[in-house]
Amino acid sequence: IGAMFALGVLAIIGDRKHAYNFCWLSGWGWVDSCAACACGWNYEAIPFEEQLMNFEKIKIDVWDKKSLDNEVVWLNGLLEVAGDNTIRQILPLVYGMGKCPDCGKCEPYWGWMERFIEEY
Repeated sequence: IGAMFALGVLAIIGDRKHAYNFCWLSGWGWVDSCAACACGWNYEAIPFEEQLMNFEKIKIDVWDKKSLDNEVVWLNGLLEVAGDNTIRQILPLVYGMGKCPDCGKCEPYWGWMERFIEEY
């Protein structure tokens, strides 16, 4: 319940596309993902664990429980306050950078996911 509450807050005060994308990922239990590179490479349901080779995780700072300037920081903090770790483990990946296994281009994961959703 905490994850869905946090995603509702994200849709209202954060990036609505990110909230939608997280709901898309919920269909795979937040353990699998989808991605599409502009070069044509794509995957529909690959485990996040396998993506660790291609993804550079970000470090998430501690939320001061006031600022809403950095989406991933306050979202992670809100999930922590709610006691829901369901999606906290993938936040460093989905807010990080990915490297395409075919062409080697690096870009934010959100770009890969949005491209996949738009194309498929």
